[in-house]
Amino acid sequence: MAAQAEAGQQIKVTWTDNSGQGMALPTDKLLLVIYSPTAGLFQISEGAATRADAELTVTVDLAGTPVHCWVTFVSETGKHAASSTYLGEVEVMA
Repeated sequence: MAAQAEAGQQIKVTWTDNSGQGMALPTDKLLLVIYSPTAGLFQISEGAATRADAELTVTVDLAGTPVHCWVTFVSETGKHAASSTYLGEVEVMA
């Protein structure tokens, strides 16, 4: 899994679809959390992509600001969740 800043205040998150390992299913929903310590703001994207999609791009209205990114996957029923993964800090580009 990785997060990278892209032009236009976008953060692109990519991952490998590991469906079939353990309880991982292609229909699991991505939960992305982006935090800006400078602005003191969180942005949460729930269900905007599935495990099978292998990528998601979101717009973050914080140009020039460093943000921290975490992701996890949640089952369609919401009863199961994977361990969260910290993707690191990226600086939002204008």
